[in-house]
Amino acid sequence: MTRRLLLSYLSLTIVILLGFGVSLGLTYASDQRQRAQRLFEREAAVLADLVEQDIRLKDYEDLPRLAAEYARLSDGRVLILDRQAKVLASAPESTTAALSDGEQRDLMTALAGGRATSMRDSVTLGTEVFSVAVPAASGGTTLGAVHLAAPTDEVTEAIHRVVVALAVGALAILGCVAGVGVALARWTTRPIRALENATDRLAGGVLDTPAATNIGPPELRRLAATFNHTAKRLQLLVEQQRGFAADASHQLRTPLTALRLRLENLEPDLAQSGQANLDAAITEIDRLADLVEQLLSLARLEEGGATPAVVDLDEVVAGRIANWTTPAGEQGVHIAVAGVPPGEVLAVPGTLEQILDNLLSNALRVAPRGSTITIDRRRLGRPGMPAVVGDVLLHVRDQGPGMSAEQRRLAFNRFWREPGAAKGGSGLGLAIVARLVQASGAHITLDDAPGGGLDAVIALRPARTEPVLSRLSQYRARHRHGLRERTPAVSASR
Repeated sequence: MTRRLLLSYLSLTIVILLGFGVSLGLTYASDQRQRAQRLFEREAAVLADLVEQDIRLKDYEDLPRLAAEYARLSDGRVLILDRQAKVLASAPESTTAALSDGEQRDLMTALAGGRATSMRDSVTLGTEVFSVAVPAASGGTTLGAVHLAAPTDEVTEAIHRVVVALAVGALAILGCVAGVGVALARWTTRPIRALENATDRLAGGVLDTPAATNIGPPELRRLAATFNHTAKRLQLLVEQQRGFAADASHQLRTPLTALRLRLENLEPDLAQSGQANLDAAITEIDRLADLVEQLLSLARLEEGGATPAVVDLDEVVAGRIANWTTPAGEQGVHIAVAGVPPGEVLAVPGTLEQILDNLLSNALRVAPRGSTITIDRRRLGRPGMPAVVGDVLLHVRDQGPGMSAEQRRLAFNRFWREPGAAKGGSGLGLAIVARLVQASGAHITLDDAPGGGLDAVIALRPARTEPVLSRLSQYRARHRHGLRERTPAVSASR
């Protein structure tokens, strides 16, 4: 944005400078040419007055000297004619032969009693000249004519100097505008950048540093103040929501436990016909307690503060398989493990156990009898390369009905349940899994399993990367090892 503002300032300045500079340059050039032309007209008129008496008296001896003197002063050429267009004097002497058609017409105009002034290219002088032809008259009678042609070099050089000065001045002004524009653009965009950073932090769930309200234009200051107020309100609402979920869940645990105990105490005094209703009520209380426990887990996760640490994934997988083998066997489902043990990964301690428990619980809920749930481990990272998320993949595959693409997209939302799902679920299991994976700095996706079913893929980062030695390094290592083995024998022989 700073560059765009600066570009707009410079563009506007360039347009103004071009309009002002070009008009000023053209005006100055026209004025200088007109002044020089009037000056040559006066000089030609003075020379005509000087030669008029000599022509009238037919005293031509002094005319060559006057012509030479004027030619020297004007660095041009002078031509003096009598009434019959006879050349009485010229300087330089070859002037007559080099007159152009236009100059000859100007002389005819002067001999007819008129004046002719123009600017044209001169053949003899090889440059552009001011051409002036005036009559030498006495008492209204034209006795001859005077033609004066002088180069425009001095006027042109003066115009060029002014144009260069205007260009230098315009560049200096442009540089000043660029400096002021950069400062102004930064002053204008600094609060916008601060507001953008605050927005990014708020999107991440925290606003530790509010947007500055004491920099930038007044409009942006008011915008920053409004944003800070909105952010505080949002944080307060989120904290209240989290606090309500945590407090409500915590407060519900005790009465639910007491209610379950009371129902169990009713069992001896209850008739056999009401036993089924009692079992159903206890089941619903257990389901509600499980829901409360999951809400508490989400509340703890959203409080944050957990840091990933080194966790042995192989040990976690072995423990979860041992824990779920018996429940799976009761349903006629086999749990298998595949792949290469990946070793240690980075995760928040305790989260991998909860993740696998939730995924295995969901898989058992939909797995048909006689099917297999597979836990597959893969390590994709290459030795010697930096460890990144995705170098270790953990798959949990079932052979159930699977999910559509739209269902997989919604599966991580809170309280979402698949249409037609069996009773007993809370709709929080995958939401908790997603938060646990995120807390560990990992990723999770749901894909179609080969042959049908659902494949939950967790991308983890390995705890360390084993370095790999190049062939040269391996050779050097073996060579040093061989030397160490031979050295004692050589010493003993000595």
